[in-house]
Amino acid sequence: MNLKMIALATTALVGIAAAPAQAGQYMGKMNLGLGYVWEDYDHNNGSEDKLDYSSLHGSGSVNIPYSDRVNLQLDIFGEASLDENQDDGGELNGSYHGGFGAGAHVNYNDPAVGGLGIFAAVGRVNVGGDSSSDGVVFAAGLEGQYYCNVWTLSAQAGFMDSDTTLWGLVKDAGFLHAGVAYY
Repeated sequence: MNLKMIALATTALVGIAAAPAQAGQYMGKMNLGLGYVWEDYDHNNGSEDKLDYSSLHGSGSVNIPYSDRVNLQLDIFGEASLDENQDDGGELNGSYHGGFGAGAHVNYNDPAVGGLGIFAAVGRVNVGGDSSSDGVVFAAGLEGQYYCNVWTLSAQAGFMDSDTTLWGLVKDAGFLHAGVAYY
């Protein structure tokens, strides 16, 4: 199994819950970025594939307060390849890599201590090299934050699965995600 393809398929889903907004405030955020993937791999039959492409990725989130302590956060995210890959004969083909999805978080927040919540996300990811091969990926889990003055510690634990067995696509996988933010 190819770790870079797994990363491509899972980064957007795991990344959507990295920073839940504080309860009690209508807030939004947007992110836009560029990435680059390079990879050479050999097949058992002696042929090889090269994946070298730039990608554009972005996300947006909005926080909807339910009460002073409980909030809902809605997310959208996506990634698309900008270049083409090279097949065995050196010809360039559309790389088709990327994906898009949406997620939701429900969090309980104590401004003096931190927050605790649940999240769920669903998306469609394309792991095709020179043809369109896509599948649905979904994730759900628990998340939390702990406030330490100007530092915020965050963590997530969850489960991820997909509706297909496409090459490089995660099935029946658990994940842990931890982060530190300075405000």
